[in-house]
Amino acid sequence: MQTDSLVREVEAAQLTWLPVLPDHAEAVRDLPLLHHAPFDRLLLTQAKSEGLVVVTTDRVFGEYLRTALVV
Repeated sequence: MQTDSLVREVEAAQLTWLPVLPDHAEAVRDLPLLHHAPFDRLLLTQAKSEGLVVVTTDRVFGEYLRTALVV
C-alpha cells in the first residue's frame, strides 16, 4: 500500500510515533563517540531508553546496543 501521506502509511502499518523526549536528547551526550552522525546517535539513545530493537545495516549500532539487529 502506497499513499502520498507518511501519516496515513504509519497508521495503516499500525506503527507508533516515537517523539524525541528531553531524556533522549540528554542521553546523546553520554554515548561514546563510535558514531558521529547526530540523527543516528539520537536513534540509538531512543532505542536504548525505550527498550526497542533497531534494525539497520550499520554495524556500529551493534557496538552500542546488544539489541540492534544488523542485517
